[in-house]
Amino acid sequence: LRENRASQLELLEAWLNANKGALSDELMATVLANAIDQKMSKVFIKAVFQRVKNMKSPKYGTVLLSAMKHKNRIELLGMLKDRGIQVNNVCELEKDGVLVEETPLYHAVRTKCDEHVVRWLLANGASLKWADADGKTVMDLDADPKVKMLLLNAKQGKKVTQEWSGKLYTTGTTTIKTNMPWDADLNAQTRKGEHEDWVTAQ
Repeated sequence: LRENRASQLELLEAWLNANKGALSDELMATVLANAIDQKMSKVFIKAVFQRVKNMKSPKYGTVLLSAMKHKNRIELLGMLKDRGIQVNNVCELEKDGVLVEETPLYHAVRTKCDEHVVRWLLANGASLKWADADGKTVMDLDADPKVKMLLLNAKQGKKVTQEWSGKLYTTGTTTIKTNMPWDADLNAQTRKGEHEDWVTAQ
């Protein structure tokens, strides 16, 4: 079913129509997070996004956590931002079989998300101040040197901005032109062919 986009959309439409009166933020967040985690097609994910115009509710925090780890995370993060996602909402998730609470930034650093995700979160107002149950903030976590530098810059009050727009990136033999929504780390051969260009792919 994951490969059959027509069937995906038919089932989605039928489910949405059948549950029209009960589409809470919690339910839509669960559907969207699962679609991202299960790597459903971009057409399916975008169809769900189109049904949600506002994502300010804390319930959509789980969607942000899923989007941060998706191969097309830049496009997904952009769609979340357009719908008002709150980057400092505390999210409840499972860690080692126990339910814990974390902010998206804390989660990104703890789970070793790349510098592009951390940069996006900081550029969109993520706070360094939140502490877990043990009193640890994001500054106390082990992090990649590039991520650590971003966090230190933010702590010192330096403005952190997004960097992936307006650059040339190369993947294998393909050169991606300016402003295409591709990740800078796709230059690595290990990532060759993994990213799906959502601008042109159908």
